Amino acid sequence: MLRNPRVWRRSLRTLETREEAVAETYNGYCVKCREKRDFTGEVHESNNRRMAKGKCPVCGTTVTRILGKAKV
Repeated sequence: MLRNPRVWRRSLRTLETREEAVAETYNGYCVKCREKRDFTGEVHESNNRRMAKGKCPVCGTTVTRILGKAKV
């Protein structure tokens, strides 16, 4: 059974972005603490949008920050 080429290209693209992800420090809003926190996270890309994703250093909840459109 052949896989759908669109799905294959999409999964290949996500693999490429995962290899390029580097841990950096970002500032984002923690919904559980209700405060802005600096967190260490990785850059993920979906729908041509870049997003930093990491853990809150105080409570451990996932914190995200949308960085903007990725350059193609």
